[in-house]
Amino acid sequence: MRLLYKLKDNEFKYNGITKTRKAIRGIVINKENKIAIIHLFGDDIFGHRDYYETPGGGKKRFETNKKALKREIKEELGVTIKNIKAIGKIIDYYNLINQKNISYYYLCYVDRCSVANLTGFEKKIFENIYWYDIDTIISLYSNMINEPLARLVKNREEGIFKLVKIKWFDKRP
Repeated sequence: MRLLYKLKDNEFKYNGITKTRKAIRGIVINKENKIAIIHLFGDDIFGHRDYYETPGGGKKRFETNKKALKREIKEELGVTIKNIKAIGKIIDYYNLINQKNISYYYLCYVDRCSVANLTGFEKKIFENIYWYDIDTIISLYSNMINEPLARLVKNREEGIFKLVKIKWFDKRP
């Protein structure tokens, strides 16, 4: 998959990287051309969370990217997906937990509604799932709170939505 960009963590002190996490993230579009976005809220080792993030999560050891994407989207949004298209990957770092992240992004469409199955941690920090048009989502990222973790997420995801808007939404009749 094509590397879109690499990002450094300028929020937390660098103490070396000891682990790598591969994550799968989806730009999930419903029949009304709205995109799913998760509002995270709470406090933890990173500080205060009050930001938006694409659905997705960690890839299991022997999973393919598409299998991991389908699993994560069903767990977090309670939908099954179809018409999966690769967007690209982003490499970023979370110095606070000594982690390199490789996030694989895909564009996909809702096929059927199902039942979400959030983990205990997700139940604690997922404030809500919203379905917004792409311009509203880009605006959300432009106006996110000024906290260290929110800035890291914004740096990773704002560019993805701008790319998706240009490549898929602005080309529609």
